[in-house]
Amino acid sequence: MRLKYDPISYIMKYGKPHHKLRILIALNKRGEDFYKLFAMLKQSQKNDGGWAWLGYWSFSEPRPSSTFDTAKILDVILDAGEDKNSEVVEKAVAFLFNMQRNDGGWSENPSVNKAIKREWIWYSTKYSITWVTGKIISVLIKAGYRDDPRVGKALDFLRKMQNREGGWPSHGEAPERTDMWANGRSN
Repeated sequence: MRLKYDPISYIMKYGKPHHKLRILIALNKRGEDFYKLFAMLKQSQKNDGGWAWLGYWSFSEPRPSSTFDTAKILDVILDAGEDKNSEVVEKAVAFLFNMQRNDGGWSENPSVNKAIKREWIWYSTKYSITWVTGKIISVLIKAGYRDDPRVGKALDFLRKMQNREGGWPSHGEAPERTDMWANGRSN
């Protein structure tokens, strides 16, 4: 099947740096653009170990680090070949573990709360979010933390949150409602 338009050109023109790097990894193109994007993403890491919120931000202060965006960017730089023992990875992992909630899951960083719109019922800074927790577990395992007890606690959170029909709610305030984000039917 041929597509009507070329999505790769679109992403390479309009996508965020982590989207562009993800495309280059998928295409196995490790040229000049790849290395520029790889370096740029690593250099854009904030002092707290996270990466800045990539969503809408119309406020005068700098963008705070985002829990979910940190997981996405850490995932792509690991896939690009970053050493699991590098300072960049260690700082990102420390940021993520620092953001872990008492119940074992993760929510978005409370510092981005004012950018989250009320109608975004699937996104929370107050409650652990199942799909964010799943993404973070995945990237922590990729970074070599499979046997870390904090990852085990996160897995226990997901087990506890699972609905009877097999799906998951977005977060703890939405029990018994399976969310499309949490069951893999939305990207």
